[in-house]
Amino acid sequence: MVPVANNEAIHKRVTIHDVARECGLSATTVSKVLSKPERDLSMRPETIQHVRKMAERLGYQPNRFAQSLRLQQSKFIGISQPSIIVDGKLVDMSLSPDLHTHECYGIGLLLIGLTNCFNLAGYTTVYMPRSEHDDQLANPNQIYPDIVDGLLYMQPSYRHQEYLEIYEKNKNIVLLGRCPENPRISSADIDNIDENHRLTKHLIHAGAEHILMIMPSDEENVAIRDRHLGYQAALKESGLPYHPEYILFQGDNQHFEADILEFLHGHGEIDAVITGAGPLTEMVIEACEKLNRRIPEDTLLAGFDITFKQKYSSPMITSIEIPYFEMAKESARILVEMIEHGNTAPVHTILPATLSIRESSIRR
Repeated sequence: MVPVANNEAIHKRVTIHDVARECGLSATTVSKVLSKPERDLSMRPETIQHVRKMAERLGYQPNRFAQSLRLQQSKFIGISQPSIIVDGKLVDMSLSPDLHTHECYGIGLLLIGLTNCFNLAGYTTVYMPRSEHDDQLANPNQIYPDIVDGLLYMQPSYRHQEYLEIYEKNKNIVLLGRCPENPRISSADIDNIDENHRLTKHLIHAGAEHILMIMPSDEENVAIRDRHLGYQAALKESGLPYHPEYILFQGDNQHFEADILEFLHGHGEIDAVITGAGPLTEMVIEACEKLNRRIPEDTLLAGFDITFKQKYSSPMITSIEIPYFEMAKESARILVEMIEHGNTAPVHTILPATLSIRESSIRR
């Protein structure tokens, strides 16, 4: 049984020496147990558990500043995400990402997951949005300041490739998304080509022949281009013609809802729609209501990154379920191991997504 902390320990900061004295071990041994993962320790599991339980019972808190000096680490990790504009206004996801579950549902989940994973590993996250609304590259020193030990770079693009320069400077960087330009940069993602191929084939099997694809950004975004490739491949395999005009990109268009309405009004042949984000799904639903198009009887609907509400509304929306928390956990693991163990070999993790078929893509 682990003894209860005495009053003296309660009123002063508990040190390594306090834990060592209560465990009957040397301070060096206790320090190793409390600062290294179990797989790196050459001692009995019972000893490791005894030390850690004692530290918890005594209320021991590691001195992060001292650790940073000893390890030459700041214990800060940067998260770089393209700035998000909703209704013409910049959304600051760093303030409270869980409040933006409609406009930025997936990004919010990723940021929450990343912050939690890095905090558990002993790191503080620094959110650094970057502008991608013009052709000018961001300053890599602003994205990766000296204060951080590593960088988690979200949503790589073809147009803005600061991540390549950061990598070439031998910095610790992991991409949350695929990097087609340099396979040496570690990454974690889903297979967007395969997932949209699967989603498109599902709609075709449900009877669709004229499928409109609506994405939140253009093909400079690696994930969006991959989804386009999967869409094209599914049409070709099914013997259906590819119509470039059936691809709509929102970008910074603040009148996109009206554009969707106008397009559906002028293209009565469209019998299915794939969306790339929750707000786009909502725009399609509202446009169909105005045009008296019934979902799914007249128009099948499926998408990526739909919101929790859309999964259980009427009709419930078919979707590719992206494993956001698993992506956050895996990318955080890769980056922390890179920082703490000097792992330089590239790691590319493809996480499986799930096709959840619901009412919106089943003909009644």
